[in-house]
Parts: sequence; structure tokens; C-alpha cells
Amino acid sequence: MSKQEIVNRRDFLQKTAAAAIGAGSALRTVGTMAQPRGERPEIADDVTVLNPQNRVPMSFIIDDSTCLVNMAHFGIPHFATAWPERYKQDWRSLPREIPDSFVRKFGQWCREHGIKGKYSIVPYPACVGWLDRCLPGWSQKDLDDSLKLVRDLMLPDWDIHPEMISHTWVINTKTGRPYPEQTGYYI
Repeated sequence: MSKQEIVNRRDFLQKTAAAAIGAGSALRTVGTMAQPRGERPEIADDVTVLNPQNRVPMSFIIDDSTCLVNMAHFGIPHFATAWPERYKQDWRSLPREIPDSFVRKFGQWCREHGIKGKYSIVPYPACVGWLDRCLPGWSQKDLDDSLKLVRDLMLPDWDIHPEMISHTWVINTKTGRPYPEQTGYYI
């Protein structure tokens, strides 16, 4: 397959979104949107459906998170390399770290309010370092403490999921390093 035949992720998403919208429009025109409910038993007057703990269930999705590394600070330069016309903000003015104190405060607030959800972790955040090895710029103790915080505070109430490997450059699985070409095709 030549490079011209390969579709990048952004183009793929745009084309599939357009196709889905078109398919949805076609389905609406053939009368498939509202279907009759069919026969159902009568609802008894003495029966009430209650939400768990008499509250509306709520779930958060914390996406593109990781330990310590502020993905915006380290990731925006990568995106700006691939798409300079789109990423002009001053990433240097952003903090380089999302401190554990913030994660702790958020996690405690969620626990107090019974909020649960999905918490993703980027394992090689913006190619700064591997969470299972080391993060240059942070001590091993900082990294270990941050991972422990996620395990101890977040894990009981949150499903932890790995996110894209770096969330920026595509990683060559043979070398474990980013591909040298820094274009939108490799991000």
C-alpha cells in the first residue's frame, strides 16, 4: 500500500462522520426513526421506579489523563510541528505538571459525592517518559507516588484504561521510539 493510499486518522474520522450523517439522514426519510412502543403491561399505580440511592446516576470520563505530565504543555509543540497553522497558542505559559494535589482533591471530591467513571492513563505521555520506567524531570519517588495515588484513590471508584501510547507521535513498535517523520501522518 503506497503512502498516498493510506488515510490518516483525522481524514478517516471526518469521512466516517460524514458517512454516518448521510446514513442517518437516509434512515430518517424512510420512517425508521419513531417506531410504535408495542404492547406493554399496564403500569401499576402502587409501583414506583427509583434511581440508586434515590439519585440520578452520574459517571465521568476523564480522558487523555496521565501522571504528573501536563499533556497540553508537552503535546502542543508536537501538534504545532505537524499543523503549524492550527496550533499557535503559547504552550510555554502552561504549567508543565498536573500536580498530585489536584488529582487528590478531585478524587476526594468524587468519592464524597459518589461519582465514578473511566479514568484513562497515557503510558508514554507526549514522549516525555514511560510511566512504567521513569519520567525525566520528575524523581522516581514522584512517579511512584503519583501511580500509588491513582491506584489507591481513583481505582476503587474508577475504571483505569490505557490511552493511546503517547497521544502525540506514533511509536514504532520495533524500536519503542517515535518515527522520525514529524507530519500529521505520524501523529
